[in-house]
Amino acid sequence: MKEFLSNTFKGDKILWIIFGLFLSLSALEMYSASSSLAYKQASYFMPVWGHITFLCGGFLFAFLLHLLSPKVVMLCAPLLYLFSIVTLVWVLISGVSVNEAARWANLMGVRFQPSEFAKLALVVNLSIILQLFTQERFFSKKVSYWVALAAAGVVCLLIFPENFSTALLCGLVTFTMMFYAKVPLKWMAKTIGCLLLFVVLFFSVAQVLPENAVTHRTSVWVNRLKNFTAPTDEDAKFKVDDKNYQVAHAKIAISNSKYTGKGVGNSIERDFLPQAFSDFIFAIIIEEMGIGGACLVLLLYLILMYRAAMIAKECDSIYSAILVMGLSTMIVFQAFINMAVAVGLFPVTGQPLPLISRGGTSIIITSAYFGLMLGVSRESMLQKEAVEQKEKKVKKENKDKNE
Repeated sequence: MKEFLSNTFKGDKILWIIFGLFLSLSALEMYSASSSLAYKQASYFMPVWGHITFLCGGFLFAFLLHLLSPKVVMLCAPLLYLFSIVTLVWVLISGVSVNEAARWANLMGVRFQPSEFAKLALVVNLSIILQLFTQERFFSKKVSYWVALAAAGVVCLLIFPENFSTALLCGLVTFTMMFYAKVPLKWMAKTIGCLLLFVVLFFSVAQVLPENAVTHRTSVWVNRLKNFTAPTDEDAKFKVDDKNYQVAHAKIAISNSKYTGKGVGNSIERDFLPQAFSDFIFAIIIEEMGIGGACLVLLLYLILMYRAAMIAKECDSIYSAILVMGLSTMIVFQAFINMAVAVGLFPVTGQPLPLISRGGTSIIITSAYFGLMLGVSRESMLQKEAVEQKEKKVKKENKDKNE
């Protein structure tokens, strides 16, 4: 059995274990946090089975992807980027609106979120461009830097009107990947300074312009920022209204944990907290599993980042190393933003907790991240095994000659 598993699931074993733990935790917490969905669908198990179907599909997708060579993924990268751009434009023109945000596309009855594909496409294509940057192939380093910025800029600008937080996440990951590729800090500092100035001016002007003059989401972003930064008096801390409903119930859920948790399946706030199964599932995890459960989830994401760094260290290809680090950074940064929102350290954003929150597109694409990272790890292991076998063969031949 051990030999079968070893031969079937190639790649970093710890990364496989982390992936499996995320899927298991997701199924467990969805079973607990989906009470509002169960009520709407008049079925206790339907939301959970639907979620588990996506988890199984994600696992299968990751398994198939881990069998691909990173070179094959590199060849498919431009097509993935083109598909992302086309679908992002499609969403801006005739996207399906959910919770007042048009982030979904409908293709032959299948609804999906193009921004998730765009995040994956961005990381893969940036890995290629940054390899050209480090090797100074085809272009100078300066030109490669601007090409990378342009590739990221197009994606961020198309995502921005409907989903500011995802555009921000893509920007953060872009500059982090550039840091991994050793892009000069002074180049990045100038660009980041200009972008920060733009963001400050945008939100300053948005407060004096007519409501939703730039995009219909502007007033939502401004209100969320105001609610997060506004000082609160003692009476307001205990007042729950439409402005702080999500945040307040998330805090109540965390308070209910009493440090040790109420036990899996015993959440109270799952019936009151909007998006308990999605954006605020971390608050439900704390309520049920306590500080220990919260630390376990945080530790899993940190171990993921560490294992990605170890895999990147073993890579012969700069592209593969940057790809692994970029994919893991996208997962971990998104997770940290989600967890920070749940505990009140960051404004409400709508970012799901990767591989744990409900969401078919998010689960499948995040599983693809794991599949690609495991594929790079598998390739490195196969190369290492080939070198070891070659060395053994040479030693055996030398031994035979000596005899």
